[in-house]
Amino acid sequence: MKHTPGPWHLDIDVVVSKAQKDGDWPVVCKMKGPEIDGFNPFDGRLIAKAPELLQMVDILEKTVRHAAEQALLRGLTTVSEEYFKRADYALELRKKAMGD
Repeated sequence: MKHTPGPWHLDIDVVVSKAQKDGDWPVVCKMKGPEIDGFNPFDGRLIAKAPELLQMVDILEKTVRHAAEQALLRGLTTVSEEYFKRADYALELRKKAMGD
C-alpha cells in the first residue's frame, strides 16, 4: 500500500487518517492554506472517502470479472467480452490511482 491507511476523515479544512487509534492522526492533505486557492468542502469529502472508494473498485472489479467468466461458461460471448472490458478498466483505474 502506497497511500496513507484509511479511514480518512475531513476535519474542518484538512483530511486526516484515523487509522491510528492513539488519536495522533496524520494529515493526508490540506484543503486550505496560502498555497491553496479556495476551499470546496465537497472536494474534501470526496478525498476523505478515497480509501473506501478504492476498496469498492477492488470488490466490483472482482465481481464483474467473475460475472464475465460465468457468462463465458454459458456461451454469452458478447456479454462476457463487455464485462471483461469493464473489469479491465476498473483495474486500470486502480493502477493509475496507486501510481503503478
